[in-house]
Amino acid sequence: MSYGDMEPQREEHLGLFPGVGLLYAVLSAACFSVGALLVAFVREVHALEVTFARMTIQLIMITPAVWYSKEPFFGDPDDRLMLWLRAMLGTWSMCFMYYAIHHMPLGDASVLHFSSPVFVGLLAFLLVKEPCGIFESATTIVTFIGIVFIAQPPSLFGGKSSQDSVETKIWERTIASCCALLASICGAGVHVTLRRLKHVHCSTVIFTYSLWGVIQSAVVSYIGNVWSLPDGAKGWGCIIGVGLFAVAAQVCFTLALKTENAGAVSVLRSTEIVFAFVWEVAFLKQYPNVYSVVGGLLVMGCAVAYGIRKGFKIRQVRAEVIESEDEGSPVLKTSPVMPKVTS
Repeated sequence: MSYGDMEPQREEHLGLFPGVGLLYAVLSAACFSVGALLVAFVREVHALEVTFARMTIQLIMITPAVWYSKEPFFGDPDDRLMLWLRAMLGTWSMCFMYYAIHHMPLGDASVLHFSSPVFVGLLAFLLVKEPCGIFESATTIVTFIGIVFIAQPPSLFGGKSSQDSVETKIWERTIASCCALLASICGAGVHVTLRRLKHVHCSTVIFTYSLWGVIQSAVVSYIGNVWSLPDGAKGWGCIIGVGLFAVAAQVCFTLALKTENAGAVSVLRSTEIVFAFVWEVAFLKQYPNVYSVVGGLLVMGCAVAYGIRKGFKIRQVRAEVIESEDEGSPVLKTSPVMPKVTS
């Protein structure tokens, strides 16, 4: 994985106290995990409908922000194709993830979804020709081993479901695992497209993402005839909560990147896996087996390793910039321009 995409310029005035960016990162992870927990509480509502509800709430809340920022709602004409591609990939990632949460344990689904850094590296290598060295290759192999431990295919782990308390059939877990991996791959695609959209205001990116998500989930739900209403006040509360916690998570994540370096934020965002396993045991009364724990540790370890390595790379680049400035060499303070994606 390359580190040419350095983090946005930090805004120290947003820090209420030293290390507040790290707190924002943990809060972001907590909010994302709570949103996933609420999805698990409404298994009777199709994943597409949950996506529609979340995107609608997100669209309502982001529209005033775009208006206030005076940014174009749909971006500049040259950026629109990449904006809509990012929106489509993000929406499918969410749909796949919600389906996985409905049909497999929350912690396992979260771990599989968090394997996206590996797919980011692979896509960046294939699409934008970023280098893939020994570190990237090693973490890719370890992550895939962790994925196998989480998915627990019957040919390797026997024919019995890995979670007796969940009582899911083997094919349901297999399909759910595949959906979680598809969510991870789509999420990796989102990261790659965002590298081409670093100059676009975040409110525009979220607006196009939300609008596309509302349209796509509504159309596919109508075609598939999967519309159904949540059960009572609890169901409606969970659906609304999914949207509100998603917005809160994105705000905290943005503030984290503005007040702390991307490496540290990436490491602490992986605590979402820990939160997911805690919620799984505390609220869903599902207990992960040893294979899930081992797989989770492997994938989380690789995610943390990616974050630490990225932090070191950022520090190295900054040190080189400072050294070059001291020597009087003209050096740009911005990150290098990413090569264009080949067709």
